[in-house]
Amino acid sequence: MTNDRLLLHLKERALNKLALMVLGMHRSGTSATSGMLSLCGFDLGRSVMGGNWANPKGFYENLLITDFNEDLLHYLHVNWHNTLGLHGEWWKLEQIDLYKGKLWKIIQKDFPDSDLLLFKDPRLCVLLPLYITVLKELNINFSFILTSRHPVDIAKSLLERDSFIETKSYNLWMDYMLKAENYSRGHSRLVVNYDEILREPLRILSKINKIFSLNLTITNELNVQITNFIEPQLNHSRCENLPINSAASEIMHLFDLFQKLIESQVTQEIEKEFDWSFNKFYSFYTRQRFPKITILTKVNENTENLEKTILSVTTQDYPDLEFIIIKETSRDEINSVLAKNAYLISQIIDMTCSGIESVQELQKKSSHGDWIGILENNDTFLNSQALSVFINFHSLKEEMVRADEITDHNNFSLLKYDYFINM
Repeated sequence: MTNDRLLLHLKERALNKLALMVLGMHRSGTSATSGMLSLCGFDLGRSVMGGNWANPKGFYENLLITDFNEDLLHYLHVNWHNTLGLHGEWWKLEQIDLYKGKLWKIIQKDFPDSDLLLFKDPRLCVLLPLYITVLKELNINFSFILTSRHPVDIAKSLLERDSFIETKSYNLWMDYMLKAENYSRGHSRLVVNYDEILREPLRILSKINKIFSLNLTITNELNVQITNFIEPQLNHSRCENLPINSAASEIMHLFDLFQKLIESQVTQEIEKEFDWSFNKFYSFYTRQRFPKITILTKVNENTENLEKTILSVTTQDYPDLEFIIIKETSRDEINSVLAKNAYLISQIIDMTCSGIESVQELQKKSSHGDWIGILENNDTFLNSQALSVFINFHSLKEEMVRADEITDHNNFSLLKYDYFINM
């Protein structure tokens, strides 16, 4: 079936369908919200992700949607924890039409008979324009629920799960939440607070039912199921004992703005404040000030402390960082460590089945950074701010810049992309 015929077919089947999209930063309560809605009859599709130690109740995400989002971020040369590398109106690029077609097919395959579709993945915050475009083309109605959680809570949770320092988590929270608000503005939406979901899930559900005119039948049995599902004790990262000024004023200002959206109607004054925060934040994080950096690490039989090396890169708070691992071994111990940390790594290339003999050739083909750094086996950055501090205090005017002082082994350089590929 051609794309035009497929689109027409899907449009005909989309009458009276509603896609409810749960937006929010990672660790902000999107799973709890999505799980509650799934109990009410919203369809997550046929391919639903299970839980793990970090989310024992389940993620309540569609695997095909999540994999699609990861694939799209990879195509755009970013990953979920380095989305500040997304610049401009990427969703209008002609090459993105391929991903529109992929999303159509996912909706057709995994939600064939659904009238109440439920999309949940924190990555939706930064990829929302593509989803809005596709849902409009398919004539599927859509609404948004934005979950807001205190940024200090989120930072504590990400520190526990991923070893991210505060500055990295706060910047990521700002990026996700600013884009979620900006991209969803003007559409049907509701902002909910994570703590209120835990304390009063039934009241929040009633509010969702009313705001979106869902006409859900909420029985006593359903009330019991939801009450049993939402367990406040699963919230292990609370900021009750932390001072409010533990985060920067801009971050707390944004959190307060979301509280205003919860407590009152949207006003022009509130929208202007959101626009001010949006413009200030992204005028600072430009590619001119923070060029994209690609870190390449080759993993072979002699690699020790691999996980320490990986975490020293993935926990960097530098805003536009690509991390590529080139694997030259099939050792089970190495594969196990890479599998455990794959969600943090931009790309893992297996030399044993790549069909490319030259590591140098592979490094050149896979790198997308303005600057390239090769981190040797078992080397680590001294701390999570090493790259940010170095870039802030050094003018990158030469083709190769020595940065020995920011790694343990004192053997690290940044090479300009054109210089690197012509070596």
